[in-house]
Amino acid sequence: MSFDLLVEAASDLTIELLFPVLISFISCIGFGIMFNIRGQNLLLSGLGGAISWMVYLITIHYTNEIFACFLGGFATSLFAEVLARLRRTPSTCFLIIGLLPLVPGAGI
Repeated sequence: MSFDLLVEAASDLTIELLFPVLISFISCIGFGIMFNIRGQNLLLSGLGGAISWMVYLITIHYTNEIFACFLGGFATSLFAEVLARLRRTPSTCFLIIGLLPLVPGAGI
């Protein structure tokens, strides 16, 4: 019985968290290609988008939507600044791509 509950919980986690984060990663890479980001920075900027969406999805269950967007943006800006210093690249290539999942679309 407990194994069935574990499988069900893992299935819910995959559907509710991991799949949207993976889609966010792929879509951010697409925008990175459109913005002409090259090499390893392209994958890292996609990772920034995945991180921002994951933080949003986790915090939306505990807070309101505005604060969840704030925390997602804060995590993205922190990620972008750290990577900009490590990669010696302007932070805007990580920041703009990382904030794309938080931009409202159909909800407007």
